Amino acid sequence: MSGALPRAQQIRVQMQRHGFVARSSTPGELAAYMKDQLAVWNTAPRTAGLIP
Repeated sequence: MSGALPRAQQIRVQMQRHGFVARSSTPGELAAYMKDQLAVWNTAPRTAGLIP
């Protein structure tokens, strides 16, 4: 278990490098975010012209 904390820090740094920001949320906040993202990404292929 001693390597878990340094590994978590490495993952956090890698995620930040790629623009991700880790944060906690409630189950309700997560559900609302997922619903919003589903709506965004469901329209993306049509907007990009990939679906007629």
